[in-house]
Amino acid sequence: MSYFIKRAAYFGYRLQSVENRLSELEKYNAASLPSSGNPVALDLPKKPLVGAWQRLDHFANYHRARALLSLENLYVGFDAGRRGRGSLMRYDGDWHELFSRQGITEIVTLCRHNGEIWFGATSLRDGASLWRGDGQHFEMAGQWPRFFSVAALASFDGKLFCSLVPSTKSETAAPVLIFDGQWNDVLNDHPYQCIYDLHPHKKHLCGGTVGAGWFGGHVIDILSGRVIGGDGNNGSWNHQSTILRLCSLGDTLIATGNREPAAAGNHSNIWSYAGKAWKPVPLPPRGFQGLYSFNAVHPFRDHLIVGCGGRPAGQAAILCLSRDGWTQIGGTGLNNSWSPNVYRRMNAPLANGSQSDYVYNFCEHDGALIAGFGASPGCGQVWRFKPDSTA
Repeated sequence: MSYFIKRAAYFGYRLQSVENRLSELEKYNAASLPSSGNPVALDLPKKPLVGAWQRLDHFANYHRARALLSLENLYVGFDAGRRGRGSLMRYDGDWHELFSRQGITEIVTLCRHNGEIWFGATSLRDGASLWRGDGQHFEMAGQWPRFFSVAALASFDGKLFCSLVPSTKSETAAPVLIFDGQWNDVLNDHPYQCIYDLHPHKKHLCGGTVGAGWFGGHVIDILSGRVIGGDGNNGSWNHQSTILRLCSLGDTLIATGNREPAAAGNHSNIWSYAGKAWKPVPLPPRGFQGLYSFNAVHPFRDHLIVGCGGRPAGQAAILCLSRDGWTQIGGTGLNNSWSPNVYRRMNAPLANGSQSDYVYNFCEHDGALIAGFGASPGCGQVWRFKPDSTA
């Protein structure tokens, strides 16, 4: 590629980035900034993780590696886009397709419950569905034609919980259901579009919400409906449109959502809650504060791991928080990872022609960190990070 073509591509990249930022700022519409107190001091190892990445497969036909589950083997649910077939695969050193059906476009979430594997699926034709099986054979355990998809699953207190996604983004009150031999509503009277994530923490089942309006990102107690975080409750944020992921770092609940607005600033979109008050997690390094997609968070080897990215492609990255602060451990070619540098600050997309890429989800499997990606064709990739034995 000639010097002038590289320069033109770099100029286009910067212009697209500016246009995206302006679009998000227009939506923000001069609202006051979210709350941002003094960052929390988490009990973390002193040094960041050291290791190397390996791509397990690039799966050119898939848009996202959405669902991850570690048992004896690694299970991954894939999104094939609106016209493709979603699929559930098992990895044991080789990939084996376990489930794929005409009309089902994506396997959204995976869960182990009562010794069985459960997964939620999306179908534009048939609506949301839930399946259960032994890892080889699966049967339908529920179907909801009026809803688009299954956002989240959780096994809690001996019962399975399932949250649905409405058919349009303007609808609210998509229910959370409980299965104890039959399906019953647990939560269906709420102002949110859906409960995007379900996470057992201590003696509570917590939910992260996506709003039908602009500022609907909250953390709620599913069984009581009580708001734990959001709207300034318990010292939390004021304006956050989504809470996409929840995890537990010891006794501390961590919540993260996409940055609103998608611009650099001193407001945090990663928060911690130790039972009394929310406190922001230290801001990521300056070069990542303008990214809007923070879709993945996970505790790994006592560190806090966050996956981010967005539009334009080439920015997908993984950050590790230790007592020394944030360190980038994945992306831009670091540690044998994806998106090697093409020209100065411009990095290659995760897949040829992709418009956006980001880390979609994490899990831990066989002592390694597993990362699934999205969101354009060819981005449904699975990567593995093996820490050094001395780390």
